[in-house]
Amino acid sequence: MIKEKMEQKQEQKLKQNAAFFRASHAGVVREIALNSGGTGDLRKEISSAEAKRMKRKRKLAKQSRRRNR
Repeated sequence: MIKEKMEQKQEQKLKQNAAFFRASHAGVVREIALNSGGTGDLRKEISSAEAKRMKRKRKLAKQSRRRNR
């Protein structure tokens, strides 16, 4: 009986995870975030300094790839 309950809980979790995955790919999660007062953007906000560092790193990587050709 205990084993059956554990299996049912595990099956329910799997179904919930599958439903969440489908919803996230359908854009529903973003809509839920908007409706709950969020921005709808699930990514972490970055500071301007961090954005500049990332841009510089991309630029250096691009130059490195060009040199390696």
